[in-house]
Amino acid sequence: LSGSDANSKTSSSSFNELNAGEKAALVHEQVNNAGAEAHQTQARKLRGLYSTR
Repeated sequence: LSGSDANSKTSSSSFNELNAGEKAALVHEQVNNAGAEAHQTQARKLRGLYSTR
């Protein structure tokens, strides 16, 4: 029983580390997406300015 306890603790701690890494990756992805959206919005504004001239 104590052996399986140790195993479950090890697996849960490694899962928590993976979870933190996945969260960091998701945050990084969200930041990249936000940057891409801002860039597209800026490009649309510029296209709009040029098309009205």
